[in-house]
Amino acid sequence: WEVSVPEGRRSLVKHQHLNFEIMMVKSGSGIYTTASGSYPIASGDVFVFSSNEWHCITEVGKSGLNITNLQFTPTFIRSGYASFPDISSALNSNFCFYHNPAFQNRIPAMNNMHLKTLFTSIREELETQQKEYSLSVKSILILFYDYTHFI
Repeated sequence: WEVSVPEGRRSLVKHQHLNFEIMMVKSGSGIYTTASGSYPIASGDVFVFSSNEWHCITEVGKSGLNITNLQFTPTFIRSGYASFPDISSALNSNFCFYHNPAFQNRIPAMNNMHLKTLFTSIREELETQQKEYSLSVKSILILFYDYTHFI
């Protein structure tokens, strides 16, 4: 979904959810506060949050903040694999719950051109809902994991 956040300081209200979240910053600036620290928000950045990882936008710059947010349940990646176990899928869905200790939630615009392409592909699949779009989205999410796992 698309979200517009008005300028200003915001109280630190920790929120978390079971869904895995990927957020792309379309425009604007601010500060994102997480358990691991505070990150600047800039146009083109991508943020990734695991299930139950608290986060909060605590400041928004003068031009406001426009973001596109994608959330999905971790079981979405593994659904359909009960009769065909796939260790890669198990590893991918584990990423929904925790990260490598060196991982940072913010992936700056200069380092994420491939991620933005994947994000845009997911958005297009969800908007057009062509035949087998769910499988396409799942495949793209796995590519997303493969890329972010090594950042």
